[in-house]
Amino acid sequence: MINKKTSAIIFILLVCAASVYFFNGPMSNHDECKQISGKLNSQTCAKLIYTNLSGAHFLMMNYPATAHHILLNKTKTIAGDKYLQGHYQFVLKKAKGNDKAVYDSGSLHLNMSKMQLLTENKNQLIYFVAPFVINTQGSGEFIYVGLFSYDISTHKSRHLDSFFLGDRIQKEKIQPFKDYIKIDYKDYAQDQAFSDPPSKTVSVLLLIENINAPQKTPHFKKIKQSSLGQKF
Repeated sequence: MINKKTSAIIFILLVCAASVYFFNGPMSNHDECKQISGKLNSQTCAKLIYTNLSGAHFLMMNYPATAHHILLNKTKTIAGDKYLQGHYQFVLKKAKGNDKAVYDSGSLHLNMSKMQLLTENKNQLIYFVAPFVINTQGSGEFIYVGLFSYDISTHKSRHLDSFFLGDRIQKEKIQPFKDYIKIDYKDYAQDQAFSDPPSKTVSVLLLIENINAPQKTPHFKKIKQSSLGQKF
C-alpha cells in the first residue's frame, strides 16, 4: 500500500512532467507562432521567443562591422523594458615586450520589449527586428536596429544584419510594414549638448531584402520615402 509520503512524491513528479510538456510540447513551441489567416499571433509568439532566448537558447550577436561575437546570456529590466544582455572583451593589441595588451570591453543590450515580428517563411523561420545598445568604455551609447531570424523547431535565433541609428538617441519606435520597417527616434541637433534631451525628430526607412530567398541572407537597405510611392 502506498503511504502518504510516496503519494506526495508521485504527485510532484507528475506536476513536473506536465510542466515540461507544457513548456516544450507542440502547443507551446509551434502553435503560439503559427499563422492564422496569414497573420502571426504577435504577442504570444514574441513572448515565446523571449522565453527561449533568455533560457536555454542564448543568442549570439555580431558586433557591427567586426568579426567579433557577443553571447547574450543574461536578462535585465530597465525602465520597464526587458533586455537580453551580454558583456564582451576583445583584444585590440596583443602584449609584446614591455607593452601591455590593449582591450576593448563593454556590454550589449537587446531590447526585447521593442521587438517587432515581421513574417514567417516556408522554412518555419520567424523574422523579427529589435533595437540594441552597445556601451563601450567611453561615454557613448551606440544604438542600432538588428534583424534576426528565429527557428520555430530548434528555438535558435540568428543575428542577420545591423543598422546604426545614432549615439545616445532616445524614444526609438519601430513600425513594421510588408517588406520594410520605419524607425522614428529623437536625435541630437547640431551643436546640441549631450546633457540635454535630444530634440531632433528623425525617421528612417529600411527595406528588408531577401527575406524569402532561401539561398541568400536577409539584410537591411536604407531607402527614401519617395521610393515607396505612398504616404505614412
